[in-house]
Amino acid sequence: MVADEVNATEHCSLETIDDVDLDRPFLGQLATDDAERLNAVIARATVVVVATPEYHGCLASVTKPVIENLGFPSVLAGKPVGLLGVAAGRIGAIKSLESLRGVCSHTGAIVLPGRVCDR
Repeated sequence: MVADEVNATEHCSLETIDDVDLDRPFLGQLATDDAERLNAVIARATVVVVATPEYHGCLASVTKPVIENLGFPSVLAGKPVGLLGVAAGRIGAIKSLESLRGVCSHTGAIVLPGRVCDR
């Protein structure tokens, strides 16, 4: 859905990165080629969309290490960031998005305030 909207917009391009495919180091370890590529992609991005499923009322455990591997200061700093959460249930991904908003804001990202709900 996000990809369709971006691809339908003139003068926009989309690069998708799936964290499942990344070899990310734990904090304090040397950066991997994937971590360096991720940083480069985010550094040259105009806008970033971070997506996460919700598990037990929080963002997915694989999502936060991706953000942690964006360096300090983070390459997210000063970038507009849209958040996308996926969850079943009546309240959707509200809890995971609250967590993700806090983490991204703390990195210095400009988290977009608007909310879109597709039900």
